[in-house]
Order: sequence, then C-alpha cells, then structure tokens
Amino acid sequence: MASDDKKTPPDLDADGDEERGAEPSQPKSRGAKERPARASEPDEEAEGGADEAEEDGDDAPSASKRRGSAASEDEDEDEAPRASKRRATSEDEDDDGEDEDGEEAAPPRKRSARQVVEARSKKRAARRDLEAKDGERPRRKRTRAGVKKKRRQEHVPATEAELNTPDRATTYMLASVVAATLILWAFARTACNFAPPEPDRHRVAEADVIAKEPRGAGVEYELRLRERHFDIAARLATGSAAEAASKAKEACGASCTPLERGAVLCQGTILSRDATSASLRVRCEQDGKEDFHQLALTREGTLWRVTSREATTAPSAAPAPAPPAADAGAPDAAP
Repeated sequence: MASDDKKTPPDLDADGDEERGAEPSQPKSRGAKERPARASEPDEEAEGGADEAEEDGDDAPSASKRRGSAASEDEDEDEAPRASKRRATSEDEDDDGEDEDGEEAAPPRKRSARQVVEARSKKRAARRDLEAKDGERPRRKRTRAGVKKKRRQEHVPATEAELNTPDRATTYMLASVVAATLILWAFARTACNFAPPEPDRHRVAEADVIAKEPRGAGVEYELRLRERHFDIAARLATGSAAEAASKAKEACGASCTPLERGAVLCQGTILSRDATSASLRVRCEQDGKEDFHQLALTREGTLWRVTSREATTAPSAAPAPAPPAADAGAPDAAP
C-alpha cells in the first residue's frame, strides 16, 4: 500500500497523554492506528517506540479511566482522541480500510486456554503447599459470586408465648387418640385370646362311604334301625332286610321321634366272608340290655348291603386248649 494513505499517530508526551492540538480533519483508519511507522520516518519511529514502551509497562486502562477520558473528550471538543493500544490485525483488515471510532477503548486481553489451565494448576500447587505446612485445609465459605455468605441469625423467642409448644387443644386431641388406641388394643387382645369351647361332635360319615366294608354296612344298618332312622337303614338294605325297615317305620307311626346319638351302642363281628357275600353278628346295648342279631350281606358293585336279619343268642365261651402232655418215652436228661 502507498505511504500517502497512512496517517502518522499524534505526538505523545512522556506520561502517555496526547498533545493538545487542533482536531484532525478526518478520522484515522484502523490500519493507521495499528501499523507502526516506516523506516523512512526516523523521528516518528523513535517517538512511537518510546510511547509503546511506556504503554507496555502499564496495564490496560480500567473502565473508570475510560469513562473519565470519554467525559473529558466530550467537554473539550478541541482535544484530539486519546491514542489507545490495539492488537495487531492481519493485512486483510488493513486493506479493508474500515473507519472506527477513535473514542472506543480497546477490550482487555483474553488469556488462552493453556494459560488458564496453568494458572489453575499453580493455585492448586500453592494450596497443597499450604496444607502441607499447616496440616489442614483452610475452608472458606463463599457464594457463587465469591462473596462470603453471611450466617443467618436464629430468632430467639423473647416471651413464653413465642415458644413452639402445643396448645391445650392439641394436647387433648393427642390424649384422646392414645386412649382410643389403648382401648381398641385391649378389645383385640381379649377377642384373640378368647375361644369358646367347641362341642364334641362326632363326625357323621355318609352311608355310601360306610357301606364299602361289610362290617361297617352291617353295624350301620342295625344302629340306624334301632335309633329310628328308617330311611338310612332302608338305603343300606335289600330284600327282606329292606322290608323289615319299612314295617318298623309303619309300626312307629308319624309321631315317632328318633333317639339321641349314643343311646344305642353296637359292635360287629365277621363270621365269614368271601368275594360276594359275608356273615356278621352284631351285639347292641340299649338301656342296659344286650341283643344279638346275625346279618347276611351281599356285594352290589362296590357297596355291601344287608339281605337278612335274624335274632340270635350270645356266643358260648370256647374251652381253653389243654396244655400238651409230656412224652413218656422221651429219654432223660443227661447227668
């Protein structure tokens, strides 16, 4: 690019302030501010080098300084805009020649990610060294913004009315709940432990179940006939035994009531038995009297039924067997 298009920076004094002078006729371009002076202008180059050295020694201008400089420039229109150090730009931006406002301050330099990581590692190393020296880690309570959080003061009640205690209504309600719970527990405890005496009831089996054996069928027939349960006796009999049950029912009449269970006790003894028939003697005791009857049974399918019933006497006692006699011709025992 031609040197005529460039604008030389204004002269700066030793403190880095701009010399008071006439306002420039036209604003400076970005390339003119950021490019250093050429070697053809030795005076300006030396002057600019001294100014840059002084500016490098100082930090970036703070926000308060920038606001102060902007206010002073508004008050004095004859003053030239203060020169600010800007980051070097590429040649493409210099060629664009875009005009910028000279009063705008340069943003602070941003650290790279590597510099941030190195700074954090240095802080951690310093913290470890401090822990190694003191033996414990210093703890600081800070909020997200880095400001120490103030501890909230607890409210101390000044009077007795401010104490967090239950009132009288709450106390009565709790007492009623406890009393109701204890009363219900006592009732439940009593109900669980109380068991009424169960009556000793005999298990009544079905006639079809009892009739699967000849002894059960014969004893059940005789027992039901004597207790006046004629319908059950008729179900367990056939032939002449069934007719005997029907005649006994007619003789008893309509006003005949059955006897209580246990009034008659019966016991049966099998005299003979084969695959289709059996003979049974039944002894019954009623009102202190004993009766004996002999029953004949036949098999129908899986059930036994009584075919006949005849009265008989008590069986005679069989004589005891005599002990075996000693053999006279047996040799004597050896001496």
